[in-house]
Amino acid sequence: MRAKIFNCLLVFSSVICLVVLLFSVLHYTKKEVSSSKGAEKLYDTPMNFSKEDTGILILCYHRVLNENQLVKLGKTISSNSQLHSFNVEAKKFKEEMNFLKKNQIPVISINEMLERIKKNQIDKKYVVITFDDIDISIVQNAFPVLNELNFPYTTFVITGQTSQYLDGSQMANWSDIEKLAFNPLVTIGLHTDDMHYQEKNKPILSKKSSYKEFVKDYKASIKHYSEHIATQAPSLFASPYGVLQDNMADYLYQQGIQAIFSLENGVVNSDSDLKRLPRVIVTDQSWKYLSTWLLRK
Repeated sequence: MRAKIFNCLLVFSSVICLVVLLFSVLHYTKKEVSSSKGAEKLYDTPMNFSKEDTGILILCYHRVLNENQLVKLGKTISSNSQLHSFNVEAKKFKEEMNFLKKNQIPVISINEMLERIKKNQIDKKYVVITFDDIDISIVQNAFPVLNELNFPYTTFVITGQTSQYLDGSQMANWSDIEKLAFNPLVTIGLHTDDMHYQEKNKPILSKKSSYKEFVKDYKASIKHYSEHIATQAPSLFASPYGVLQDNMADYLYQQGIQAIFSLENGVVNSDSDLKRLPRVIVTDQSWKYLSTWLLRK
């Protein structure tokens, strides 16, 4: 009898855990729903750098999830872009990083990239690795791989969303970010404080009327970062959805931001605009083109 009761409790607790985990994957607020609609189409553009012989390819990742039964179920019943276009399976991420190592493709930091742009020293193909949002799956599944390979990487933080849910994914907490801040391989940038969303399927930062709110948001971002991390304020900025009005970019430069990153396909070269540096979102489909380009002599 005790064994039956124990087994029933075990099954019940497993079901409860599954429901809680599934809710975590599919959880949305009203703002988050609007931020994911149409997001996949925003970046569904062909690679426009296939003829380039040299350049710095900036990779952008969002989620690196283990392909377990829960994630597979989530993909089946949800159109959440964080589970589809914006997710790379953990196993595949490791394969991609090992590909770079095996083929001796230089993985450089953003600081080195900026130096190479300044000195016109982009003489071959390089890779820069970046992450947007800092979802907890990145901390658990991606960063250990990069640390083991000794690859430098940059992560952009939504300073007002730490420990919260965004598009169904849990963001890392300040304790995780603090550890990153003192890792010599890591550079931290800003990804707004609380303006990572869309209205009527358009990024809020695409609207000129958002300028005043953006200025307040930037100041809040610096404030929140300095309250938790005892290092110099970040000098890099990645615009959510890759969109930013020119006057917003000018404002960031006035505040000491050295480089602003978009989500336009392309490679960085010596005449790239530092206020609109291209990055490529890595998906199963895009990686085929990226890896081919990296190997081409």
